[in-house]
Amino acid sequence: MRPFGFHLSIAGGVYNACLTAGKMGISAFQFFSRNPRGWKSRVIPDDDVIRFKKLYKECAIKTSVIHTNYLINLASPDNELHQRSIKVLGDELETGKVLGIDYIVTHLGSHRGVGREEGLKNVLIGINRVLDVKSVDAYPVVLLENSAGAGNLVGNKMDELRWVMERVENRDLLGLCIDSAHAFGSGYDVRVKDGMDRIFNELGDCGDRVMLLHLNDSKVELGSNKDRHEHLGMGYIGRDGLRNFLLYPDVAELPVIMETPRDDRATDGDNLKVFLELIG
Repeated sequence: MRPFGFHLSIAGGVYNACLTAGKMGISAFQFFSRNPRGWKSRVIPDDDVIRFKKLYKECAIKTSVIHTNYLINLASPDNELHQRSIKVLGDELETGKVLGIDYIVTHLGSHRGVGREEGLKNVLIGINRVLDVKSVDAYPVVLLENSAGAGNLVGNKMDELRWVMERVENRDLLGLCIDSAHAFGSGYDVRVKDGMDRIFNELGDCGDRVMLLHLNDSKVELGSNKDRHEHLGMGYIGRDGLRNFLLYPDVAELPVIMETPRDDRATDGDNLKVFLELIG
């Protein structure tokens, strides 16, 4: 069975993600290695690293992901912010290397009014700098995640992700993560085959670099350009739509991470039950 799981908390120690995953019976997880709304890095004690790796094996985890913080903006024309974003992404790669993480997921950011072309050029510069001379055998793969396209955000259109992928110098260390809610918000109707065909037609030869799915329903309608996650089956994508997204041939075996809301309407256990029904 394909790896599947949730975005989990590492409060109390990074190894707690493994413990939580083991209790839930999931084989994949994602986490923030630092405060998602801050720049300060978190030093992981050596003992925690050792315990993480031990529990990772004991809990039969197959896929692990670090999600970068919300402040990273590789598309920014502001040099200080751009350089800071490059450093943080580089730091996350080093953290991932130490822990043995599979993927680092990051958003591309906002062009802040200079235009998509300039924003994408900034992303490419940043990615090339981060991945320079890094070995695919030693480091996690960086995954660019599609956005919903609000405001000046770049990366909501698949041809923009393709543009970066086709030009990056170290392609072996760069891949893609497709979020169902973001794609839906950006106008890709993931509920139907034609919508998924459109995604992969626009990605072209880069379609084989999609390595991870973020599975979320959407609180907002198709093409809203808003990023609003919803519990599985409770949004505008719906159960049948999510099933179409999950079982589309090009992604049917990829790892899945759910980033559903934290509220009293449904638990991770409830969402897991829906997920298993969808793929069953």
